Amino acid sequence: MTAPTIRAFLGDGTRFTTAKAAASYVGLTPSTWSSGTVTQPSRAITKEGPAVLRLAFYQAANHARRVAPQLAAYYQPLILERGHCHTQATVPSGFVETPCAAAVCALA
Repeated sequence: MTAPTIRAFLGDGTRFTTAKAAASYVGLTPSTWSSGTVTQPSRAITKEGPAVLRLAFYQAANHARRVAPQLAAYYQPLILERGHCHTQATVPSGFVETPCAAAVCALA
C-alpha cells in the first residue's frame, strides 16, 4: 500500500517546483532552532504534512535499505553514528528526491 499512498498524496509531482518542496510538504525536512546567536541546524524532522505519507516514505526507505546494498551501506553508518536502531531512524535525507522514490510513485 506504499505506492498508492504516495501517489494519492503527491500525484504526478508536477505541483511541486523542486524536490525540496515535495520533501517539505511530506515533513521530512530537518527543523532548525535559533535563539540570539545560537543556532542548532539539522534537528529532528519537522513532521509537517500528512503522517500517513511520512509513514509510507519510511516503509519504502526501510524496505530499500534491506534489499539494496548501496542504500544499506549508506544507511548503516548513520544508524551507528546517531545511536538509533532502524525503527527510530527517519527516512534518509534526500530520499524523497531520489530516483528510488520516483520509482515507488511510478508503481502506483
